[in-house]
Amino acid sequence: MISDNEGPILTCPGNVSGFVDPGTSGSVVAWTPSPSAIDNIDTINPTTIVCKDSSGSVVRSNEQYAVGLTIVICEVNDTALNKGTCPFEITVIGKYLKSKVKKNAGTSQKKKSITDLCLKLHIS
Repeated sequence: MISDNEGPILTCPGNVSGFVDPGTSGSVVAWTPSPSAIDNIDTINPTTIVCKDSSGSVVRSNEQYAVGLTIVICEVNDTALNKGTCPFEITVIGKYLKSKVKKNAGTSQKKKSITDLCLKLHIS
């Protein structure tokens, strides 16, 4: 009999982000690729991988996520009940502001949009 003491190696998608959908308090967020797992003994069925948020609620790709940060932990067990886990983050930015032009004494100043600020933070 082969002894299995190793948990599956689980691979999650990378961190994802999006802007709030107009008229809602969140955003439908898709994450790809779907989590997958390999094991030293078993073949892991991808449908047995469960992803949950920090409150323990099951979450899936293409569902509505609230504004802010959602930390997701996916997990799966092999037949010997060894567990494999992986985390990723979903960030929904609260309000999308278009760049606005403000007239000031005959000159115009462009206000920064959240997109500009996010790009600056991402590049920095």
